[in-house]
Amino acid sequence: IGVILYELLALQTPFIARVMPALVMRICGSEAPPLPYAFSLPTRELAFELLIKDPARRPRVHEVLERNFIKSRIESFLDAKLMQEEFSHTLFHNSPSPAPGPAAQPP
Repeated sequence: IGVILYELLALQTPFIARVMPALVMRICGSEAPPLPYAFSLPTRELAFELLIKDPARRPRVHEVLERNFIKSRIESFLDAKLMQEEFSHTLFHNSPSPAPGPAAQPP
């Protein structure tokens, strides 16, 4: 998602190389160029956070959706009922999924 957001903002890919091995080296070993200042600081920060190399350090989907600048835009498009329907899933509330039922025993 970070690469997609970066490309939408910069109108270019964050990492460029002529051959795949060089591209992998750039992705793993360098940072993306700065984004244009025409975009808000929270938007630019989010793009770079989504490009963090360590997946455990990247923001999760529910964390992105809870950011004020994202949440306010979503709320401007959806009424309260639709917000409830769309965002009541456990994924978006950081709630654990229900425990699975007992495993089926072989006959």
